[in-house]
Amino acid sequence: MYSIVIGPDWIEFGWLLMRFQAKARWVAQGHERAGRIVICEKGHEYLYRDFCDRFHTYKMPGRRDRWLYEGSKPKMPADIKQQYEGALRIIPSEEVCMSNFDQAIYIPYGTKRDSMNYDLVIHARSLSRYTSGDRNWGEIMWGKFVNELGPKRVCCIGKKDSASYVPGSEDLRGIPLEQVCDILASSKVCVGTSSGPMHLASLCGCPHVVITGPEKHKSLGGRTNRDRYEKLWNPLKTPVIVVDKYGWRPKTVTPVVEAVCTLYSTRI
Repeated sequence: MYSIVIGPDWIEFGWLLMRFQAKARWVAQGHERAGRIVICEKGHEYLYRDFCDRFHTYKMPGRRDRWLYEGSKPKMPADIKQQYEGALRIIPSEEVCMSNFDQAIYIPYGTKRDSMNYDLVIHARSLSRYTSGDRNWGEIMWGKFVNELGPKRVCCIGKKDSASYVPGSEDLRGIPLEQVCDILASSKVCVGTSSGPMHLASLCGCPHVVITGPEKHKSLGGRTNRDRYEKLWNPLKTPVIVVDKYGWRPKTVTPVVEAVCTLYSTRI
């Protein structure tokens, strides 16, 4: 038996979810008799379990921008490269990221569980240099948002070093990815600024409200984030409302509250 090695998956999380893992699954389907090895960031194993036989994990902190790491294309560590010498290797690249795949390639993540059924899941990107602080609400605005919604079972998700805790919610930041997926699959609505976890909500079938701007992106062929969330990166056709008329930091919580209530009413 021969082996194929897929990875490493050090790539921006949204692109990993909506391009790289789809490419990986597509490649694996074309090598049914091969041993399948995925080199992935520790904690990402869950994303590949449906087709992978073995994992080799790594830890590489820092900023990833699509297929770049801190502005440069990452190189596979020599010890990993040597270990899999001679195997067919698939690595992240611009070609992989920009490829489109048939909807059938994507699978839904997460398992519905009554104990994880939240009314609202929040991913509040923190005001740090790694997450474009000028594009994110701070604690005060998120607090106003939760208060405006009234009594709800609310939780916060994300990494503790890049997502903020919102007062009045249950702090679930830093929990394993599989549990995050179960929460999203079980809950009524997810809300946050455009980010990887919002794309994860789409793959978990959780209706979501995305706060973003109206600008066009070269990486999307001149299209907007609205195009991305509604069509380009929504293979499971998950309900989504994109709030993009007020920029990345709406001055009031009203349009976001209204969008959440619209989606929430469809999940009662």
